[in-house]
Amino acid sequence: MIKFHQEYSKNLFLGMLPKKSKVLVTNLIKSLFSIHEPLHLVLVMHLYSEVMLDAIIRKKITNSKEILEYYYFQKIQVLHALGTIDSTLASDLKTLNRLRNNFVHELHYDIAEFDLTKFSDMKGIYKKKNYKRKSEKKMLNLLLLKFEIMFILANMTDQFRDILLIDG
Repeated sequence: MIKFHQEYSKNLFLGMLPKKSKVLVTNLIKSLFSIHEPLHLVLVMHLYSEVMLDAIIRKKITNSKEILEYYYFQKIQVLHALGTIDSTLASDLKTLNRLRNNFVHELHYDIAEFDLTKFSDMKGIYKKKNYKRKSEKKMLNLLLLKFEIMFILANMTDQFRDILLIDG
């Protein structure tokens, strides 16, 4: 039943988007609904968000060539220190980076182990609960992570409308 619901909602949503697009945000949203593996989802979102951060850096900082070579975390720190991105977005992007690092530095990392309350939007929504099966928590965390990615994307596009037009 859950598999049917996932396929139905994915097909319904993806049917509203163009089959091919050069627009980065459209492709990110399509990826969000078609990816079901947590590792893949986190890596793809991290990549998309770094492309967006780079676009913000190019637009907001003159002589940005050196800053574009910085690590993801450093780019967030620079943009936040300059007041270009707000504290909530900076915190959520750092949390995404931490999750990405967990996946790439731990061979068998499981999304069920991650505390989603580290994301600002999950503090009031997510309740820690003891699950009988780890698979239940993994599925819930994956679903909530997709919502969180949408919150991050909404926050980025609210602060930087130009992101909606980036090719990707």
